[in-house]
Amino acid sequence: MKKLDEFRRKIDDLDEELSRLINERLKVVGEIGKEKSKNSTPVFDGAREREVLAHVEGLVDGDKKECVKRIYRTVFSVGREYQTNENERANPRRFRAALLGESLGYSYSKIIHESLGYKYDLLEVQPYEIPDILFSGVYGGFNVTAPYKQTVIEYLDELDDAALQTRVVNTVKFQDGRAVGYNTDVVGMRAMIVNAGIDLKGKTVGILGTGGTSKTAQFVAAQAGAKEIVTVGRSSRINYENCYEIPFDVIINTTPVGTYPNTDETALDLRRIKGVQAVADVVYNPLRSKLICTAKEMGLKVAYGLEMLVRQATASCGIFLDESIDENENARIMRDLRHLCCGVTFVGMPGSGKSTLAKATAQMLGKDYIDTDAEVEKLFGKTVEEIFDENGEAVFRATEERVIASAMKKNAVVSVGGGAVLSERNRFAMMQNSVIIHVERDLNNLATDGRPLSKSKAKLIEIYNERMPIYRDLGDFSINNDGDINSATEQIKKILL
Repeated sequence: MKKLDEFRRKIDDLDEELSRLINERLKVVGEIGKEKSKNSTPVFDGAREREVLAHVEGLVDGDKKECVKRIYRTVFSVGREYQTNENERANPRRFRAALLGESLGYSYSKIIHESLGYKYDLLEVQPYEIPDILFSGVYGGFNVTAPYKQTVIEYLDELDDAALQTRVVNTVKFQDGRAVGYNTDVVGMRAMIVNAGIDLKGKTVGILGTGGTSKTAQFVAAQAGAKEIVTVGRSSRINYENCYEIPFDVIINTTPVGTYPNTDETALDLRRIKGVQAVADVVYNPLRSKLICTAKEMGLKVAYGLEMLVRQATASCGIFLDESIDENENARIMRDLRHLCCGVTFVGMPGSGKSTLAKATAQMLGKDYIDTDAEVEKLFGKTVEEIFDENGEAVFRATEERVIASAMKKNAVVSVGGGAVLSERNRFAMMQNSVIIHVERDLNNLATDGRPLSKSKAKLIEIYNERMPIYRDLGDFSINNDGDINSATEQIKKILL
């Protein structure tokens, strides 16, 4: 016990020193917040956080790096909250907004809006509470989400044109004592569709869902010149049983089907829609819904909800603050959200250098690194080559699927085996939860040692011809790795940072 007491006294001394340093750090964080406030600089700075994380990780022993990363992620989160609260105290009249909804555990709105420089709360409310909160005087504006985008209208004095025509409100601002409602979902949805290269003019558009967001989609499609707009609902004339009879050119999903944690669900079987050319989905968590993954597999144009979420939010911010928001802010916020909420997955031929680049990227981003081949090897206690020889490829692939499914839930940088992309289950898991980077390397430069399926040149060429189209279709980005690692990592920096 004497030894234990000695250790505890050391811990007490270290905790005293740590508390003093935390206190000092928060003072500096507060000062930084004041400077950011003066310059209208966002509180959240993803690039700076990644830089600090990479630095402190390099200061500790290898077996403690993971602990330090987890601690510092909490430090960053607390620091952002502290800066926002300090700014609020220093500027009590500063603009403050909130999101009204029923269930908001999935929402990224607080992250987005507070990165734009003002306090933002998430308020889960019952319908009868809405008027009291709206007119409490605490907030200068609100965003409104399901199921209250139409409910809130009865309490408002005025609607903008989009809100008036759709009878949907997602933004409320108080102006000269009047509560004014706006529909910035129109801005977000239009941008999501147009930026994906989807043209609705002259098209038959199927809109899944009949709620407020469906009405926004109908408005956007009509403005874009759609030939025919058909809504699909569970109890509608056109429903999820008979909708397959209609030759939709474009499908827009406005339902929450496929949202986390029910990521394996879709509102309909997309492969049964004859002639469909494009799919848009308002779901943003996961990054790509199963519906979007299926559309990508079919070679269709796709538009997914993260862009709509960000662009409707920055449009709301412009209304709240009565100023135009720089277009670069949209790109910054989407990049930072992807970093916070999504992993990065490297795919490519065996021997293309995926593992080396994934390790470097994990260090760069301050994320965990996972090599799925190495994880499978740990489970079996033998090399991939030995697993193939002794257990067979089918056993390896089944285990690989389980490992990849687990890895994709960890917001990590992942290197997957060259053949992992042959499994639809693996492709969907990667697409749903990560930014996918395809590492290209000339066939003559591929390493073949210890790779059971690419031992001979003839077999390597066969695999290359089979897999290359899959890699290129699956990747969000491609980088060339025929040069040195610095050249490849610079390409990755341009993509992710």
